[in-house]
Amino acid sequence: MVLELRYLETWVLVVTRLSGLFISAPIFAADSFPKAARAGMVGLIGLLLVPQVSRSIHALPNDVATLVVIFFGEITVGMLLGFLVKLLIEAVNFGGSFMSFSMGLTFSSILDPETQGAKGSLGHFMDYSAMLWLLASNGHHLMLQGLIDSYQVLPALAFKMKPPVLDTLLVMSGQVFSVAFRIGGPVVGVLFVTNMVLGLISRSVTQLNPFFMSFIIGILVGLSMLMLCLPLVFDLLESLVPKTLHTYWALLKEIAI
Repeated sequence: MVLELRYLETWVLVVTRLSGLFISAPIFAADSFPKAARAGMVGLIGLLLVPQVSRSIHALPNDVATLVVIFFGEITVGMLLGFLVKLLIEAVNFGGSFMSFSMGLTFSSILDPETQGAKGSLGHFMDYSAMLWLLASNGHHLMLQGLIDSYQVLPALAFKMKPPVLDTLLVMSGQVFSVAFRIGGPVVGVLFVTNMVLGLISRSVTQLNPFFMSFIIGILVGLSMLMLCLPLVFDLLESLVPKTLHTYWALLKEIAI
């Protein structure tokens, strides 16, 4: 009976940490992912992890306040990983929004079912492209493996919120704009040069008025440049995923100290 109770306590702790990942991570937290299937997957993965994790977990305290702190810490550990991966997807989304604005496609904004807000057409395209890349490169497996390995760095019941954690999250959030500029910068730069050339033509040959065609030319040039740069965007994401996991490990080690 004592053994069964210990396994139940371990399962609850594992499910709590997994729930944090499924609340915040791309793909897992999508509204299109049925909540019943999400809950079932969390429970099943929790059962599979119980034998591996139960060795490092002691008995839970009886104090309600302490239990609340413990469960808050476990769900926060899972949400940290999901939040860091979500920042990569948001950087791609911002890059698509920059390109959409430069091409004059902001009027084509449509409802985003994930955020319940308006998003440019290119933002949608880049967002879904990043999601498909994440699935094709087994990013969902990496997130689950990263959460499983987190028990080696930060065992259950060991979470403590510290100021350096918040500082790291703020720095990572600021780097979203840097990555977004690296993604959208080539297209924005080419469109800027294109508009400069059209302006010079309009000044040199007054009989022509190329700005009548500038909208169509901007879209064609921007989309052509996007198709050329899209493989480079995926290469950039592939190089950033290990850095994201490294940041996650560093955060957990900082918490465990």
